[in-house]
Amino acid sequence: MKKKIIVYQSSHHQNTEKLVLQLARALECDTCPIAQTDRLNLSEYAEVVFAGGVYYGKPAKSLTQYIEANAGNLKDKKIHLILTSGIGFKSYILNFKKMVEGLGLKVDRTFHCKGFNTYGIFKYIGGIAKGHPSDDDIISAIMWFRD
Repeated sequence: MKKKIIVYQSSHHQNTEKLVLQLARALECDTCPIAQTDRLNLSEYAEVVFAGGVYYGKPAKSLTQYIEANAGNLKDKKIHLILTSGIGFKSYILNFKKMVEGLGLKVDRTFHCKGFNTYGIFKYIGGIAKGHPSDDDIISAIMWFRD
């Protein structure tokens, strides 16, 4: 049985993908973009990390829809959550955790870092959180998962 997989959604500037691919390489775990989950067999994994960006204050809809649709297959898994967002409000990850736990799943750990954002009004000022996720963010994510 393979131990860990990161299921992720990343668009806009690929912030989440940048973080996920570095994390997976360091931890030697599998990854699966949300668009390819139709071929994913969750029974092969003991731990599942869900990672995505924040859009209009909420985790990516495709990610939350996938979790909701597969909650029954996740009951016996160790679940971890990762979010990237331009602003970096802690409430984003706390609300995501609450949503997942509301499905009867136990969330083991959460991680949240900033990600470069030029969406909406931010494009007029050149974006926010430039350079994120940074190397320090990636190291923090690796340490978070190894801890």
